[in-house]
Amino acid sequence: NIPNAKVDAYRMDWRTKFFAILSMPMVSSILMLGLLLGFYIEFNSPGFGLPGAVGLTCLLLIIMANLSLDIANWLEVILMLVGLTLIAVELALLPTGGILGFIGALFFIGGLFAIMLPGIDKIDFEFDTQTFNAAGEEFFKRLAWLCGTLVVGFVLIAYLSRYISPNLAGLNRLVLAGHEQEASEGFVAGEDPEDLPRLGTRGEVLATLRPAGKVIIEDQIHEAVTSGSFIEKGEQVVVDHIDGNVIVVRKITEEKGKV
Repeated sequence: NIPNAKVDAYRMDWRTKFFAILSMPMVSSILMLGLLLGFYIEFNSPGFGLPGAVGLTCLLLIIMANLSLDIANWLEVILMLVGLTLIAVELALLPTGGILGFIGALFFIGGLFAIMLPGIDKIDFEFDTQTFNAAGEEFFKRLAWLCGTLVVGFVLIAYLSRYISPNLAGLNRLVLAGHEQEASEGFVAGEDPEDLPRLGTRGEVLATLRPAGKVIIEDQIHEAVTSGSFIEKGEQVVVDHIDGNVIVVRKITEEKGKV
């Protein structure tokens, strides 16, 4: 009813549109899945490579999207950075038997979940209509996507740990971990299979197997991997089998004298 009125509709610029797409529950869940798989493969392989880069990229996109749209605040980011710092200290500088790593993981997961599930303080249940308000509906929508992502992620991690991770961990990121030699049928990189320890030979873990690390067997230091689970430094292991030129070991259990 206002004469000569002109409506100037708001239009998002391309940056805001990009971050709005990244913050959508489906897209953010896909980024979360990339983060889980990337970090899992990176922690179970020596060095730093493509999986770690993918995981960090997904994490940065999640943080940037939520901060740019004022969905999250810096408190969640600080919690995540503190968590990552504690994990790095545990792995590289000050081993504490997993205490710092566990605390760091709690900080990181808490901050990540707070970013992925914003608006929890704005949820309100309307008794008149027996429904949640808009903030509550959006929260539970994101929660459903996140739960589905975690289920899919754990299934894929279980598959990777069973069938793929031991082989990936035996590779040393484009850097040859032993010596190189010519073979009658081609070229062999790494340790000579003839020099590897025999099946059933016992040894000790020198660098925690996650699942790749170093072991000492018959006074010789070798690169080795486990079949999936981590084995801490100082634990006794036995050679389970040889996969090409990769030593696969398992932990020696004390129960009933079995290995």
